[in-house]
Amino acid sequence: MTAKDSDTPSTESDESYSRRIQSDESHSIGIVRTVSALKNTPALELEPLSESLDPGALDRLLRQNDGVSVEFEYEGLRVAVDGRTVTVRETTEP
Repeated sequence: MTAKDSDTPSTESDESYSRRIQSDESHSIGIVRTVSALKNTPALELEPLSESLDPGALDRLLRQNDGVSVEFEYEGLRVAVDGRTVTVRETTEP
C-alpha cells in the first residue's frame, strides 16, 4: 500500500509501513525519510544509514537493476526496498 502523502508512511498492518520513494530522491534518502516519519524523529537524530550499509552502493544497485529488492536492519527496524517502495517492519527477536 502506498501513502497518498509520500512523506507519511502508510499502514499495511499493525507492524508494517510503506512509503513510495519520490523520483527526485535517492533510495537512501527515501529510507531515512520513511524511518524518520515512522519513528517521529528528525532525520538528523537517527543513526547514520552508513552504520548499517553503504548508502552510495545501495543507490547504485537499486538504480541500475530493475527487479532487485534489498532487506536490512536500520534503527532497530527491518527495512525492505523493492523498486521505489520502502517497507519498514519491527524486527522480531528469535
